[in-house]
Amino acid sequence: MGEIGGKKVELKNPQEPSYFLKRKGDILILYQDIATGIENATISDTETEISREGHQLLVSGKDVRKIKLYHAGGNLLRQASATDGKTVSLSLQGIRQGVYLLRVETGMQSKTYKLLL
Repeated sequence: MGEIGGKKVELKNPQEPSYFLKRKGDILILYQDIATGIENATISDTETEISREGHQLLVSGKDVRKIKLYHAGGNLLRQASATDGKTVSLSLQGIRQGVYLLRVETGMQSKTYKLLL
């Protein structure tokens, strides 16, 4: 359950457009829209880019080594390793709508992102 403009909304209705969280400073905003992909996210020091193309999640950047997709409860769902040190592709086929955690491992650091798919 969520709330938009004081109105309670069901977040898991497959007949409705998806709900998304957007961060503006310290504030998270819930909004409704049709899923066309995810916005690009950048790790400040390593210039890692995360994007979605259809049923593929793409992570690219300098020295990207591995990505892991976790259910919000912490269970590992899928993982993939880079073959060239620059790009990792992970299939989202069969992944249901919901909140997931994406861990991106590079040579210098690991960073976890919250994704709403």
